[in-house]
Amino acid sequence: MSVNELFCGNPDHFLRHNIVIQKCPDDPPVDLYEHGVLNVKVVEAPGEFSVANLPGGKVCMMIPAKATRPSLPAYWCPYKQNDIRHATLGNDALYMFTPTMDGCSLGVGSPSGNGVCRVSHVNMGRSATAVSPDKPTPEARAQQRKMQKNYLISEHGHGVQILSPAEYQTWDAGGEIDNAIKTTTWGLHALGKAWEFYTQSYIKSGSKTYLWAGVRRGV
Repeated sequence: MSVNELFCGNPDHFLRHNIVIQKCPDDPPVDLYEHGVLNVKVVEAPGEFSVANLPGGKVCMMIPAKATRPSLPAYWCPYKQNDIRHATLGNDALYMFTPTMDGCSLGVGSPSGNGVCRVSHVNMGRSATAVSPDKPTPEARAQQRKMQKNYLISEHGHGVQILSPAEYQTWDAGGEIDNAIKTTTWGLHALGKAWEFYTQSYIKSGSKTYLWAGVRRGV
């Protein structure tokens, strides 16, 4: 089976055993959507890439799959630098994705009880550079997380659940390596049931080598 057939057959399992790098547009044009969802697929990254600490793991890219089969229908929460963007999740797809997260926060509003909830992807990188223009210091990252939290509370209220970089952008290696961690975030649910959110984190450690930083339950 191709990597895309494996992905479409069991996306959650595939995301737990392979690195999937987001290559979908941050804010896809309307003509890429079908009935409010974005059809996506994965392709293996061109070249001889390897995942040094994940035996058998492949490095793949997620791209739009309009008019391609097999494909996976999924909700898409857009991204815009120094802004907040939203998506309403329902029962027209079982999965949700958002662009690569490497300092952003994801906010999840209160579920309605029938599989519907609103999510937001916020980036306030300018608040970090205002504190430290030259490098992402701990103080700068803390300021960015604080600003993003405030935006999400303003949008969803104090009951918002927040997936912040303090949760997904850490690793045992610690120190400067944490700043380079990137994350593919996804949500999944059963029809009419509450959504669950997960993160897959990784780092590029060489020209052809990646390191796997694991999958975590988000909110």
